[in-house]
Formats: sequence, structure tokens, C-alpha cells
Amino acid sequence: MVDRDTDSVATMVRALANINEQMRMIKAKQDKELAALRKSKRECEAYLMGKLKELGPNTRGLDTEFGRVTLRKTTRYTPVDWSRLYEFITKNDCYEFLVRRVNNQNIKKYLLEHGADGQDEATESYMMGLKEEDIETLSLTKAKGE
Repeated sequence: MVDRDTDSVATMVRALANINEQMRMIKAKQDKELAALRKSKRECEAYLMGKLKELGPNTRGLDTEFGRVTLRKTTRYTPVDWSRLYEFITKNDCYEFLVRRVNNQNIKKYLLEHGADGQDEATESYMMGLKEEDIETLSLTKAKGE
């Protein structure tokens, strides 16, 4: 049975609000410190990348007493025309180009538009392979006047 003691609930809500505020303050401080470190890191990386590029494409890296630094090239492909990409993928059976994950918001929208909850036979063929899972999270908003 749920404890309905108002004082206990108010005490726990106040404690939760205080903890959230302390966590926010710690995170804000850490974010400032991390921003400064990230800036310094980018400057170091830019300098080292410049040095490695000066040495030419045949240079494998530089060794120092603190470690080895290397320049590695990776290629990333970004779609600029989804329609053409989709056409290519379906025409050439290249579904391995796609990442295997679903868009929860689009699935929920589909189910709402089709009047289905994903559990009945009407949507079973469309929703084959999906598991619906409800995740509960506790949300705390500040009281008015705080």
C-alpha cells in the first residue's frame, strides 16, 4: 500500500529537489572545467596534426617519451538525398547500409493513426519483430515561487 503521509511525501520531494539542485550545480562546474580542457585538447590536436601533415603522407607517427601520436584517416558517408539513397538501397538490395534501430516516435504515431496498440492481429504483420516496453521515470518540477 502507498504511504499517504503528507509530511513524509513532502520531505522526500524536498530531499529530491535538493539533490537535483546539487547535482545541477556540480554538473555546471564540471561543464566549465571540461570546456576549458576540450579547448586545450583541440589546440594540442591541431598542432600535432599540422606537424604530422608537414612530415608527409608516408609518416606513420611520432614517438615521444610520453607516447606515440599517429594520424589516422577514416571516411564517413552522410546522406544528402534520402530519396536517391533509398532508391539505390532497394534497387541493389543493400539494406546493410542502414543502422538497425527503430524510431520510437514514428512507430507510436503510426499506431495512433491506425488505431492499434501493436498487440492485435490488425497490426501484427506490420509490427512483427517489435516488443513494446513501457519505461517509467520520476519527474520533479520546481514548486511555484521557488
